Amino acid sequence: MSDAEAADLYYLLVAVPLIVVHILAIVLTVLHVVALHGRRLLPERVASVVGWFVFGLVIGLTTLLLSPDGMTWIVAGAIAAWILWWAWREGRLGDAGLALIGGALPWVLSVGLFIVLLPPDPTVPTIDVRFLIVVAALVIAAIGGGLVIAAPRTARVRTLTPVQRAGLLPAAIGRAQAMGPVSAPLVLAFIAGMAGGIAVLLLGRDLDPLLQQLLVGVAFIVASLGTWWIATPRRVTDAQAVLSWLVDAERRMWAERTGRPLPRTPGGIRHLLDWLPDTDDLRPLRIEVLATLGRGEEAWLQLARLPLETPEDRAVEAELAEYVGHYAGKPDETALDRLADELPSIEDASARLRLRVSLAVARARHAAERRDPAAIDHLLAVRPELPSISSRLRDPSTIGVVIGLVLTGLLGFVVVPLVAALSAEVR
Repeated sequence: MSDAEAADLYYLLVAVPLIVVHILAIVLTVLHVVALHGRRLLPERVASVVGWFVFGLVIGLTTLLLSPDGMTWIVAGAIAAWILWWAWREGRLGDAGLALIGGALPWVLSVGLFIVLLPPDPTVPTIDVRFLIVVAALVIAAIGGGLVIAAPRTARVRTLTPVQRAGLLPAAIGRAQAMGPVSAPLVLAFIAGMAGGIAVLLLGRDLDPLLQQLLVGVAFIVASLGTWWIATPRRVTDAQAVLSWLVDAERRMWAERTGRPLPRTPGGIRHLLDWLPDTDDLRPLRIEVLATLGRGEEAWLQLARLPLETPEDRAVEAELAEYVGHYAGKPDETALDRLADELPSIEDASARLRLRVSLAVARARHAAERRDPAAIDHLLAVRPELPSISSRLRDPSTIGVVIGLVLTGLLGFVVVPLVAALSAEVR
């Protein structure tokens, strides 16, 4: 076999399987999103095993097809390190092992095949580098197999900082729509955006290059945003809406009591104590800020000064006792029971509703800390009780996704290609 024939065979053996596994990956992503919407068509474990193995195949075949240089290996290594770190933290090293096997397998088969088809020259007294590649790939596959067989199946126990504790509930909401470490609707949105951009390229071959690139970017943005909006499960948007409702209700309440809007940035929250009066009606806000900043001892001292005369007073004290305990790493289940007991006796309907939602959020936080997959169900239970929900577009996570997809469409499909074209003309 000549070198040219070997090269053609190499690309045939790599490119065709790569197209097949990409199609399979897209199908699995669609099925996963459909399952998030309540219609599971594949058993969960089967989908997980196949999905992780196919993900590894995509990485392995892609690096083969690209004839890897240093940058390709850096990117592939960074992806592998990120996946392994996530899997170790989440107790999913077995799944990462499947990806390692899938990534190594194409290298073993393709390079091994060409060792057979194009054997090394026995008269050359050097080690064929292809043998080293096969050995390295086999070692990676063996490591993956070891992880599948013997890796721990429990998440790593961590000592959480106040910032990390603040992210427990958003992380639980994220897991409700996740596909491994990423958001499944977001992955599907990116795939749809790429498909829209490619369709414009094919249909607009005769257009002016500037107009063509602009339309490609617009197609990516429209297709990706529309797909993401539809693909995000209702239970996720409802859970985010409940959190947003509570944040808005508390901001309005404290703005009325202090006479000024509350800061939104971490720096502004840290400076809040500098001007916040130490009075009975504002002490709950002081306690909440102290707990959020990790100053638990001061928060406990302030908590002991709260009045306990009315059901609402006692409910607020229980609410804050749970909040301080959560940020101090000492969850207080009895505080939740006290809060629940006081709720029926609160006469002010708006205060009762706010505390009812706060109780649901606290229960969801406790469940999220235990990594309970049903953590957000506590939020969904109070969703029908809320009279109004702010627009989904006001949610910070939604805003972040929208900005990210728009920038990807504009920079990746409009600005960068045009700058590259202009640079080529100048040269």
